[in-house]
Amino acid sequence: MTVPSVRALFYLANYTAEVREEELVDWIAAHPESKRDLLDLEASIFVTGDGQEAEVADNLVNLLEALCFDAVATVMQGGEGAFDLYTAETTVRLKPVNDQVVLESTVCDPVTFPKVAFLDALVSCGERCLGLIEQIWGNDTPRASVFTALRAKARQVREALAA
Repeated sequence: MTVPSVRALFYLANYTAEVREEELVDWIAAHPESKRDLLDLEASIFVTGDGQEAEVADNLVNLLEALCFDAVATVMQGGEGAFDLYTAETTVRLKPVNDQVVLESTVCDPVTFPKVAFLDALVSCGERCLGLIEQIWGNDTPRASVFTALRAKARQVREALAA
């Protein structure tokens, strides 16, 4: 099995624009009228590799916190990482099975990847997205606590992965 690719896609301009993570900062700079409140931003996390693909779409802050950080931490501790989507009535699960992890939900077909590589890829995606939103919304004082909490979770899970 190969290392999975985990990327983000952001939905902007009243969902008329789908912007890849590597284009987000420039896109917002070119379309400042489309900058929404951070807590209203929706995105998808795409996981691909070995002919498999899964998409989990939700509120971005929930995706980062629940999928990229909390669920990973739970799996690393031997549990099943599960969380409810904010925008749909479904649960997403990261289920450890020996040296692999299965991502499953009613909104996507299950995908299975090597545990360490998959967890690292999810955390890396979360860290990249956190860096992007900090560049764009970092001066938004009312959202400072969101950044503080997400940075702390990212740091804790990254340290646990490195141990």
